[in-house]
Amino acid sequence: MTRIEFTNSYTKEREVFTPAEPGRVRMYNCGPTVYGYAHIGNFRSFLLSDVLRRFLELEGFEVRQVMNITDVGHLTEDDIEAGEDKVIKAARERGLTPFEIAEEYESAFFKDAKQLRFKLALEHADKPETERREFFPRATKHIAEQLALLQTLLDRGYAYVTDKGEAYFDISSFTRYGRLSGNTLEKLNAGERVEIHPDKKSPFDFALWKVDDAHLMQWDPHARETWEGWYKKVPVHMDDRLRRGFPGWHLECSAMSMRYLTETIDIHTGGEDNVFPHHECEIAQSEAATDRQFVRYWMHVRHLLVSGKKMSKRDGTFFTIKQITDELGYRPEVLRYELIRVHYRQPQNFNIGSDALARLKEGNLAGLHLENLEAAKTNLARLNETVAKLRAPAPEAEPVFGFEKIAQKYGNEFRDALGDDLNVSEALAAVNMFVNEVNRLKLNADDSAVALDQMRIFDSVLAIMDIEEKAQEIPPEVHALVQKRAEARAAKDFAAADAIRDELANLGFEVKDTPKGADIRRLN
Repeated sequence: MTRIEFTNSYTKEREVFTPAEPGRVRMYNCGPTVYGYAHIGNFRSFLLSDVLRRFLELEGFEVRQVMNITDVGHLTEDDIEAGEDKVIKAARERGLTPFEIAEEYESAFFKDAKQLRFKLALEHADKPETERREFFPRATKHIAEQLALLQTLLDRGYAYVTDKGEAYFDISSFTRYGRLSGNTLEKLNAGERVEIHPDKKSPFDFALWKVDDAHLMQWDPHARETWEGWYKKVPVHMDDRLRRGFPGWHLECSAMSMRYLTETIDIHTGGEDNVFPHHECEIAQSEAATDRQFVRYWMHVRHLLVSGKKMSKRDGTFFTIKQITDELGYRPEVLRYELIRVHYRQPQNFNIGSDALARLKEGNLAGLHLENLEAAKTNLARLNETVAKLRAPAPEAEPVFGFEKIAQKYGNEFRDALGDDLNVSEALAAVNMFVNEVNRLKLNADDSAVALDQMRIFDSVLAIMDIEEKAQEIPPEVHALVQKRAEARAAKDFAAADAIRDELANLGFEVKDTPKGADIRRLN
């Protein structure tokens, strides 16, 4: 088995990865807040979890994975827990209910994730819970779990209830607060002044339960319907002072990770913007409630910049998956390639070129080409051309001595790179070196099969190549045109054949003639 080391954001050290239970990995990934379309920076963070899961499964681990869907409690000013709930704000602006907003953008997220070949989105969600390894729990469907955790914190003296009927976590009661982010209570008190909250013991205490009569999603902690579906038999008696309200953002992740994983999980991922306050607060409330370590390995993704700057709606650089694929015409696999190719602990610059920036400010996307995606498109096309070549080996070729060992060498380099703190950049370098070797050699059918199997192994983690023939995905009209082109070539009407080739290109397909017949492929 490959030696696996990850950089733990909590300890700030490189550590050998060993799950708490041999052979099984429990992983939690911070998912989307469904008040709008997720942007490519969000998906860079989400893709870390997908590549990580795929690599761990390649190494033989059974992975149980949870990614939350936040549809309540995430406020517009995270650092000070002020402002309006993001889902509620979107509902008010669009004249819809918050549940309609959440459903719309949750559906959009799943569509994007499926396009980008997320394994989590491709697994079957209709299996019994005991047979599933992946979950997308929604915060509003797990209010009872959050209330139960809140009551535990109240019972243990880590939280308090205000005269308003709200509940806050007392960070002075948890001495390890700040070890992940460096924002200890002492440093927070010594830093910039924060407006005093009349109901809090400290301005830095974070909300566990909020009360706002104007909020469009509320639950009564004491009502029977709030506890319908509660998965434990023992009922929870909630503090009588708690009023009708809604949970704080941080509470959901702790409650749902305990619900679907265990009190101690192996890996927790998220973007670097989640480190504080969200993940710091998760640690505090989870460990205060259980007296156990909450997460054994923390992994955080650095920001994605667009041409060296933060994404901006004003500048038109706030890219969604739909814009990249539908409006600009790039295949989802090209975007996936681009978003995973840079090491997750390095900031990624999504360079689009000065001409593109000017046109984006004008809102003119027609025919726009983005520099990074053009490079990714070229690189991915080369991989797919190699795969196509391996499907049509040279019939007269002789066996290459030791080719299986050559394939194994690059396969080991690929795994070693991923074991080196999930270094996808180095893993892609191993793939490209193998492709160089394959293209240099003339492979017979047996060696081509070995090479194709190795490419499948690479793609089981990368999920970017057209590794399998999918004739059923090619529309019937395309097959009909290919047949007409073959008839034109047989009649030596090459002008007609070329015209059909152009027509196929306009439909997004190309056809290459091989000894085995026409090879139809989608254009990148």
